[in-house]
Amino acid sequence: MAEKTKNSVFKTAVNVWLRLVFATLMCFIVWISIDAMGLSFFGEVTGYEIYAYDENGENPQLVTSHIFADDEDRSAKIETKDNEALTYNRAMSSGTDAAIGVISSVFMLLIFAIFPYNILWNIGSHDENHVQLGRMDEDLVFGLKVGVVATLPSTALYLLLVLGKFAAFPGVILKWHRLMNTPFIPYVDAVEMGAKTATELSFGSLLAVGLTLLFVPFVCWLGYYLGYRHISIREKMVYKKSTNSR
Repeated sequence: MAEKTKNSVFKTAVNVWLRLVFATLMCFIVWISIDAMGLSFFGEVTGYEIYAYDENGENPQLVTSHIFADDEDRSAKIETKDNEALTYNRAMSSGTDAAIGVISSVFMLLIFAIFPYNILWNIGSHDENHVQLGRMDEDLVFGLKVGVVATLPSTALYLLLVLGKFAAFPGVILKWHRLMNTPFIPYVDAVEMGAKTATELSFGSLLAVGLTLLFVPFVCWLGYYLGYRHISIREKMVYKKSTNSR
């Protein structure tokens, strides 16, 4: 049987990967924005720093760094000299920080999932028509194949993290791995439990971090499968909303 309209797994995966890079940049902006808003609205003043500037108002030098005690008056006026600037430090409680992490994760994972999902849904929808016309063979795992190939760069980065755990690669890979996986940062921070270098990671943390590699293959598989079945989540949500509003 001729397969003239069959899509290339590699080309589709490259397209998906490029969209994921763009989605990661969007997620970074969302993460920074939500964290900043959370700190602004729910953060508490924990201390302050005083910087001294030269006669040109440049080259700030740290003069004083202070952390407030629990019973210390944080509203008291702090005296500074003419060439000094006062900066307050703020921090959120662990509970608030966790809640902000959950909120940012929801938004970021939605953004990260939409791009590959839409691509594979449209391909799956078209492929079903081609299969019915006998122009190509059915391949319900096409989306999974694309997702696995699109995840290869992330898999390579994860393998470097594993090597870093055994000191076979610089421990700083932990920071690069975290940054390149911005959509999963709240989750990664939680499972890494404060590790500063890759060698400090526990085997449980390393395994938990590796679970993030399953996200894109699953989304791509789901998108293609639902597209092939002509099942639109968006249409079902809109239909349900319009039905409930009557």
